[in-house]
Amino acid sequence: MTLIILTFAIAGFAQDEFFNRYEGKPNVDVVFISKSMLAAIEKKGNSISQGSKQFEALRIMEVNNKSLISSIKEDAMKSFSNSEGYEDLMRLNESGETTIIRQKKLKNNRSVFILINYSESTLNVLALTGKGIQLNDIKKMR
Repeated sequence: MTLIILTFAIAGFAQDEFFNRYEGKPNVDVVFISKSMLAAIEKKGNSISQGSKQFEALRIMEVNNKSLISSIKEDAMKSFSNSEGYEDLMRLNESGETTIIRQKKLKNNRSVFILINYSESTLNVLALTGKGIQLNDIKKMR
């Protein structure tokens, strides 16, 4: 039992550690949205949190400081890499913008989805954690 708790703590800690490293830096916005808030957020006629019962947390980072984009992108790619247990689900390069979606499967049907989107002038990193989340659940979010 202790090993299971430790495994979950390490998986969550690794994400938190990445986002916490950059919180408070100029032109870097970091947002944490809890399960309760995800369930409460609604958009007219369509819930932004469809499937929110499955979602446990959403972390969002937006970087608009060109001098930081390269190093933070490199750190994100390393922190959420195959060697850290993440699998590439999608990669799209279009008009100078790259989007990568990765997934790490945890125990008890839990997963972490990471979206890394970057161009020369901006970087966005999203981490969505939950139980039973499928790629289609993420596509429904608007």
